[in-house]
Amino acid sequence: MILESRMKLPDSYSLRTLLMVQFLAVAVLAGIVATVMMVVWRLPMAQKQVQTEQARVASMVLQQLEVLLDTTETLTTSIGQMIASETSAASRDTATALIAHISGSADLFESLYVLDQHAKVIAIGSSTRSGLQIGDWIGNDFSGLPVVQAVRRSRGLTWSEQFQSPVLGVPVVAVALPAGENIVLAEVSVRRLVDF
Repeated sequence: MILESRMKLPDSYSLRTLLMVQFLAVAVLAGIVATVMMVVWRLPMAQKQVQTEQARVASMVLQQLEVLLDTTETLTTSIGQMIASETSAASRDTATALIAHISGSADLFESLYVLDQHAKVIAIGSSTRSGLQIGDWIGNDFSGLPVVQAVRRSRGLTWSEQFQSPVLGVPVVAVALPAGENIVLAEVSVRRLVDF
């Protein structure tokens, strides 16, 4: 009888071990199947959703940026047409006051300049530097700016590459256009474009 109980003990122990091994094998196999399904099916679907959302957001930002730049062009063109139509000294004074007012209240421009036929500053306004000594900049020569040289060659609206504003000392892009014998130059801060 003692011998029989000793023989049954290993059988029940091996059956218990076998059941535990089978249970663990099923759990591991289920984990492997779930992991494979996640990697093969769900992960690419999630990546595609993220890429689609990023493309949609990029498209919206691009559209908004285009609207901002188009508005900048339109406002600059309007200012240029007004200045081109003003011929008397009193009218130029009015235009200068308008430039100071527009650039001081516009969210689009950092600075707005009117340059004479020699590319010297005859009017200036800035939205960021209320304490800017405008008189110090009147008469400064901006003919060395690539955008001024480009607008002289093209005789049409011209956008610049990024450069350092000579007045504000910050990175800007500029739009320039002829206004009769003068040139209107509007600077837009790169920081403002990035923030936008």
